Amino acid sequence: AGDRCLAPGFIDAHTHSDFSLPRFPRAESRISQGVTTEVGGNCGFSPFPVEPSRLDLLRDSSSFIAATLSWDWRTAADFFRHLESKPVSLNHIPLVAHGAVRVAVIGFDRRPPTDAEMERMKALVAEAMEAGAAGLSSGLAYAPGIFSGPAEMIELCRVVARFGGVYAPHMRDQDA
Repeated sequence: AGDRCLAPGFIDAHTHSDFSLPRFPRAESRISQGVTTEVGGNCGFSPFPVEPSRLDLLRDSSSFIAATLSWDWRTAADFFRHLESKPVSLNHIPLVAHGAVRVAVIGFDRRPPTDAEMERMKALVAEAMEAGAAGLSSGLAYAPGIFSGPAEMIELCRVVARFGGVYAPHMRDQDA
């Protein structure tokens, strides 16, 4: 390489590419910068899981980053299959988002989950982890994450820990 610098591909650990890869799978803007791996599903936003009766809530709450998604999936496994059917040019490490899980089960209700709702949320997180999610993200400063409490997050993180996953939070008040 002589007088050149050689670097492996770069990893972008904080993206929302899970919302753009279905439409722009070649990710030219990222690849041209040397990014070969991205972590998506950050800030409590991911395009899965989808509860059909609450799809409009999920679509509306993520429209600022996902205005053109087809939403042709329901589970993490469905979404991953959808991506695998595209010519995706980089490695994608998905996180399941607390906000999407909460929307699927509770919507935007300003309250803690009932015991049955908590069990459903834990099952959705486990399902995503089994499908290949690397962990859980949260956006505790944003709705619906702002409506959650520590007990809820601890329970969901326990599920993630069983799979050896990571927790990637946006804390509740990062400005302070």
